[in-house]
Amino acid sequence: MHKRGLPVRLFLLALLLMPDAARGEVAPTTLEKMTGRADAIAVARVDRIISVNGVRVALAAVFLPLKELPVGQRFAFIAQPTWACDDSTARQGEIVLLFLTRRRGMLGGLPVFSIAHAGSGRVPVERHGGRSVLWAWLRRSSAEPQRLSLSYEMIRLPAGFPSLPEPVDKNGVPSGRVPILLSDAQKAIRSLVTARAAGSSGGPGALTPHPLM
Repeated sequence: MHKRGLPVRLFLLALLLMPDAARGEVAPTTLEKMTGRADAIAVARVDRIISVNGVRVALAAVFLPLKELPVGQRFAFIAQPTWACDDSTARQGEIVLLFLTRRRGMLGGLPVFSIAHAGSGRVPVERHGGRSVLWAWLRRSSAEPQRLSLSYEMIRLPAGFPSLPEPVDKNGVPSGRVPILLSDAQKAIRSLVTARAAGSSGGPGALTPHPLM
């Protein structure tokens, strides 16, 4: 009676113990490198969080395809840390920009991924002023008047990346974060994907966002 669940347990154990390219050190990277290294990139909705033999797994569907996965594709990804410096997680119902690393095998017929760069490849999409945005961390210095990064400064954006005004609190204190339009991030990622595939610096125009975005 215990043999039936053994393949699933062994499969999940292999997922958790499989070496990760980011394992050993998690240093800041750039949007260009993150885009190039990811096996798939998409804006997706997390439909369910399940536990399979104690492993937390998110089931999601692609809203906006940016690399490899087509629109509507359902997939699974590991939604818990697999080592000490891994920040992987997920929340049911959230819409997120995901940079994904492919794992071996399938789970219930779905391709399985982990979140790239030890969980840093998960960037929640939020509504701000009636628009879909990602929140970027803002740092200023004499060398760089403005540096923007996603995922707690782990994914550095190109210099001059467009952003909306920095919010301030009721006392006029800057928040240290700025919203960037999802459409601008989408355009930049798609351009990087196309340039890498074509071996050029060109890129297409913006994709049409999903109507719910």
